[in-house]
Amino acid sequence: MEITYHGKNCLKFSSKNLTILYDPTNDINIFSLKPDVIIYSIHQAQKPRLKEGLIIDGPGEYEIKNTTIVGVSAQLLGGTEGQRSTIYLVHLNDLSLAMIGNIASKLNDDQLDHFGPINVLSLPVGGKSTAISAATAAEIISQIEPNYVIPTYFDDGKTKYDQPVDTLEPFLKETGMSGEAVLRAKINTKELPIETSIIILKRD
Repeated sequence: MEITYHGKNCLKFSSKNLTILYDPTNDINIFSLKPDVIIYSIHQAQKPRLKEGLIIDGPGEYEIKNTTIVGVSAQLLGGTEGQRSTIYLVHLNDLSLAMIGNIASKLNDDQLDHFGPINVLSLPVGGKSTAISAATAAEIISQIEPNYVIPTYFDDGKTKYDQPVDTLEPFLKETGMSGEAVLRAKINTKELPIETSIIILKRD
């Protein structure tokens, strides 16, 4: 599986038979990325149209091309009471993915019940009331214990945000992780680290 980063909380997950685009923003040319599935962490009043494929923006269980996607409800960070973000669990080929948006707190027991072993976890870490704080992100990682964590939604020097967000440094300091930024990550089940490792992606 190959993973690329497209700014803010947007990631593209590509396998041999399925491409997932997660949390694309309005300035991204969705169709040039050729997704089979578009997943949003927050409900979208207006959605793009795919000639073929699936668009998901809420809790539930979905299946496409022998891939199972489960959406789990969570409170939206900074949202009014009951305003939801959706956590997604995806089994893509032999890899298990967890994609988390801007949720208000670490995971509760009901949410954790949906999780099995996770190979790749992505989550926003930019803090400043706009994204999950570095401390909360570190708690979530400890709860899930993935093989890899991919931080998103931080000040990368390229992406423009409506409100300020932190650079990656507070998150790296909080977790004690480090790594060199790469343009794309290639992951397979034969080379998974035992301890949680970070993948820092440059914006594509």
